[in-house]
Parts: sequence; structure tokens; C-alpha cells
Amino acid sequence: MIGARWGLLARLLRHAVLLGGATVMLAPFVWMVATSLKPKSEIFSSRFHLLPQTSWGAADNYWTALTQVPLLHFLLNGALVTSSIFLLQVLVNVPAAYALAKLRFRGRGVMFGAVLLCLVIPYQAVALPIFILFFEVGLLNTYAALVLPFTISVFGI
Repeated sequence: MIGARWGLLARLLRHAVLLGGATVMLAPFVWMVATSLKPKSEIFSSRFHLLPQTSWGAADNYWTALTQVPLLHFLLNGALVTSSIFLLQVLVNVPAAYALAKLRFRGRGVMFGAVLLCLVIPYQAVALPIFILFFEVGLLNTYAALVLPFTISVFGI
């Protein structure tokens, strides 16, 4: 009987901690959406209100965001770059991981060690050489410069 109560108490405490963590993590997103619904006068007001008090400025705010900058173009660029990186990583990393995991060949241990060694090299250490390489090849300001550095990933392997 006592063990069941402690189990219930432990479960309630665990859920309370998880609920508190979820609240902390979601609060910036709730704040962002609530602020996007307010008119400009309420955004810069000194009084705090989570939801708009006078009028809902959402349509005007979103229309301004879509017309002032090419937001849809930016979203399309992000989707294109992300999907390209994903597809190329699947094409390169999955066969490499399969070969290292299932096939037996000479030098497999050395290659696996190299993959593990590359895990400890931070991306910042190779960013400048990659930038210089892309400058020399003439790939700066292209989609290839955004996609190629992330095509072969030791984390994917």
C-alpha cells in the first residue's frame, strides 16, 4: 500500500516536472504567436497582455510580413536546401553506414576509426577551409555552397 502511494507520488512529480519543462519550452512560441496577433500600438505598449485588447491586427501584420520581404521565396529556399541535403545524405550516408555495419572488407576498421575520429572535429574547424575552397571553385552564393558541406555527414553514417 505504501509502495503504491510512493509510486503514484513519484509519477505525479515526474509529470509535474515534465509539464513545467514543456511550459518553459513552449512559452517563447506562445509569446511569438500572441505578439503576431497584436496591432503595433499594443506590441510596444508598457502594459502586458498576452492576447490583443483592442483589435486583432493579425491580418495586417501577416500581410505586411508577406509584402515587405520575399518571405515565401525565403521559405521555398529553405525547403529546397533542406530537401536537397536530406536526399543527398540518404544517397551517400545510408550505403556507407550499411557497408561499415554489415560488410567485411580490408580496411574496414581503419575507415570506421576515421568516421569516429571525424565525430570529434567541430564544424567550425573546417568551415573556413570549405569557404576558401568554394571561393576558389566559384561556388559562393549558390545553392551548392549551402548543400555540399552537409552532404557527407559522419553523424548520418
